[in-house]
Amino acid sequence: MSDDDGITTGERIPSLMAEHRLTILICLSIVIALVFTAVGLTLYNTSGTAQLDLSRPGFEGIDKQIKSHKADAIEYPATGPINEETLLQFDALYKKQLENVTSVNAFGGDPMAPDALGIDDALFEESE
Repeated sequence: MSDDDGITTGERIPSLMAEHRLTILICLSIVIALVFTAVGLTLYNTSGTAQLDLSRPGFEGIDKQIKSHKADAIEYPATGPINEETLLQFDALYKKQLENVTSVNAFGGDPMAPDALGIDDALFEESE
């Protein structure tokens, strides 16, 4: 099988790809980017992350409804003396937080449930 110019069909395809390799590379890059974007958005919606995203339309004002829990939050001071008393205080706070974190089974049940995350209804003000 030969055309008039003496180039066979088997030789024409590689030469056509060689002539347009930049165009093919750009098109292939766009297709790969679209596939990865589609996979990412699918995972975003199916994993439940979309429900936690407060920046989505319709959720902008919900952060104003959350009460401040400064009374419950015990913060360790960033400055001050380092002695046995402060180390014991830090160790106690650390163990309390560690117990809260390790008490949730991340691979069983629903690790994103409000009770597993330590969220209760008292965090939200009445919207009336």
